[in-house]
Amino acid sequence: MLIQVINHMKPLLWITMLLATASSSFATIINILDPGGYGGSAPGAAANNGDVKGLLSNFDVEKLVIDTGTGLPGTIVTVSAFLNFNGGVATTAGGYLTQGIVVGGGFPTLYAADVLISNGASKWAIPLTNHVFATPGDAMLAGHVYSVPSFKDSMTVVGFIPGGNYNPFNLVHGQSVGAVDLTAANAGGVTALGGAKFQVDMLFITADAAFMAALGSGVTTFEYNSATCANDLLSGGGGAPPPPPGGVPEPASLALLGAGLAGLGLYKRRKQ
Repeated sequence: MLIQVINHMKPLLWITMLLATASSSFATIINILDPGGYGGSAPGAAANNGDVKGLLSNFDVEKLVIDTGTGLPGTIVTVSAFLNFNGGVATTAGGYLTQGIVVGGGFPTLYAADVLISNGASKWAIPLTNHVFATPGDAMLAGHVYSVPSFKDSMTVVGFIPGGNYNPFNLVHGQSVGAVDLTAANAGGVTALGGAKFQVDMLFITADAAFMAALGSGVTTFEYNSATCANDLLSGGGGAPPPPPGGVPEPASLALLGAGLAGLGLYKRRKQ
């Protein structure tokens, strides 16, 4: 009797497996591109393509890419910044992330800004370098995702520089006071892409459902400045709205499900 019950359940088990597979793949790739592009000026040239303050050698950012994984809590999220500069003290990617950029002229040493994410009143920050380099005592860590009460502008982080060639009111860091670390695990790395280009990757896992839902929302905004001086800004919106609870199967998965249902019909007719 038990074997007969199991045999009758086999088609239903296959359909359950198909549904589980269909509801597990909701990856969203978010691309925030530099509106000015890279104008072809050699890194280090005094003239740039118009969207960068200062030298391209220090501040040109090409794009920000966010891979949300499955889009569900507990998946790996990858944040990648593609940068294009090699002058000054920022000769290496490692220098950019840990030693900073020394530009002189009364400016303090500049460091990588945070990736800033907003959805309504909710705000999150993902530092690309430890905040302590720019702000002594600030404990926010590179590669972590934080829920933050507000964002700090460039003038607050680097100090007011009268007449300085920077964007003092652009937002560059998450506010550490009142910040909550949502990170369950993280990793990171830097990849040289040839010439002046390199890629900074931050990977993390969070169980925070609100943050993961925001990544897939069409009303979420993303902002990234190349450094704490905010001399090159990327900003843009998110992807498609997140799937409803339980998920909506992709077309390929729907086809598989249809095949399973057709098989179940044939199975029933054979048994009759």
